[in-house]
Amino acid sequence: MAGNSGLTNREIAEQLGLAEKTVEFHISKCLRVLRVKLLYSLGVVATLVFIP
Repeated sequence: MAGNSGLTNREIAEQLGLAEKTVEFHISKCLRVLRVKLLYSLGVVATLVFIP
Protein backbone atom coordinates (compact mmCIF):
# COMPACT_ATOMS: atom_id res chain seq x y z
CA MET A 1 0.00 0.00 0.00
CA ALA A 2 1.13 3.53 -0.65
CA GLY A 3 0.24 6.31 1.76
CA ASN A 4 -3.28 7.17 2.80
CA SER A 5 -4.72 6.96 -0.69
CA GLY A 6 -5.10 3.21 -0.38
CA LEU A 7 -3.52 2.71 -3.78
CA THR A 8 -0.75 0.25 -4.51
CA ASN A 9 2.38 1.33 -6.35
CA ARG A 10 1.05 -0.54 -9.38
CA GLU A 11 -2.24 1.39 -9.30
CA ILE A 12 -0.43 4.71 -8.95
CA ALA A 13 1.82 3.80 -11.88
CA GLU A 14 -1.15 2.87 -14.04
CA GLN A 15 -3.00 6.10 -13.23
CA LEU A 16 0.06 8.23 -13.98
CA GLY A 17 1.22 6.25 -16.99
CA LEU A 18 4.55 5.41 -15.38
CA ALA A 19 6.49 2.24 -14.74
CA GLU A 20 5.93 0.74 -11.30
CA LYS A 21 9.68 0.92 -10.65
CA THR A 22 9.56 4.69 -11.28
CA VAL A 23 6.87 5.09 -8.63
CA GLU A 24 8.86 2.93 -6.21
CA PHE A 25 12.02 4.97 -6.87
CA HIS A 26 10.32 8.29 -6.19
CA ILE A 27 8.57 7.07 -3.04
CA SER A 28 11.88 5.70 -1.73
CA LYS A 29 13.68 8.94 -2.59
CA CYS A 30 11.00 10.99 -0.81
CA LEU A 31 11.18 8.82 2.30
CA ARG A 32 14.99 9.19 2.41
CA VAL A 33 14.71 12.99 2.20
CA LEU A 34 12.02 13.10 4.90
CA ARG A 35 14.06 10.82 7.16
CA VAL A 36 17.16 13.03 6.84
CA LYS A 37 15.18 16.22 7.48
CA LEU A 38 13.42 14.68 10.47
CA LEU A 39 16.68 13.50 12.01
CA TYR A 40 18.22 16.94 11.42
CA SER A 41 15.21 18.65 13.05
CA LEU A 42 15.35 16.30 16.03
CA GLY A 43 19.05 17.08 16.41
CA VAL A 44 18.39 20.82 16.41
CA VAL A 45 15.60 20.47 18.98
CA ALA A 46 17.75 18.23 21.17
CA THR A 47 20.57 20.77 21.00
CA LEU A 48 18.24 23.63 21.99
CA VAL A 49 16.73 21.65 24.86
CA PHE A 50 20.09 20.76 26.36
CA ILE A 51 21.73 24.20 26.07
CA PRO A 52 22.52 25.30 29.65
